[in-house]
Amino acid sequence: MVTSAGAKGNGDKYERAVSDIAKSSSSYGKYGQLLQRMSAFLKPQSILELGTSLGIGTLYLASGNPDANVITVEACPETSKVATENFRLLGYDNITPIVSPFDNVLDDILSNNQPFGLIYVDGNHTYEATKRYYEMIAQHADDNTVAIFDDINWSKGMSKAWDEIKQAPKSYVAIETLRMGIIFFNSKLTQKIYCARF
Repeated sequence: MVTSAGAKGNGDKYERAVSDIAKSSSSYGKYGQLLQRMSAFLKPQSILELGTSLGIGTLYLASGNPDANVITVEACPETSKVATENFRLLGYDNITPIVSPFDNVLDDILSNNQPFGLIYVDGNHTYEATKRYYEMIAQHADDNTVAIFDDINWSKGMSKAWDEIKQAPKSYVAIETLRMGIIFFNSKLTQKIYCARF
């Protein structure tokens, strides 16, 4: 049984096969490799992920920089349990899973840790939630913080949120692909928006 959350959910429990969850993961293939390469290039001391699911994206992020401390948040206890077992089986002991709705813990996580070098947002795909998470992240970001937002064209609400995020004053550089949007909070950069074929 999994617990629904975010744009599609209201907290109800329903049956869903692990294979079905894996098939719909945004972190497979080239997008997973992009997460891994961003982690390897940036070498962040700390990584935050919102939306663990089965932990596929988490593992890409962690494998890009095995020295990083990774915190990953998932609202569904059942999928988080599967992810945690995956981390254990693959020997990743630098990943801290948290089971909670994002809104219940995000401010505390951002406030009680040094600014995260890399943040991956892949959950609760609504306009209001995405904008809210961006504002919270921007408040705690420093020049080394990079945030990746997944599924920026998943719905009209997500597209609207991304359009506003990429033009926000603290979004110094924005790079958008068809699926992901990347924000650099480095105030030393000239404010610009790039579109990349990927």
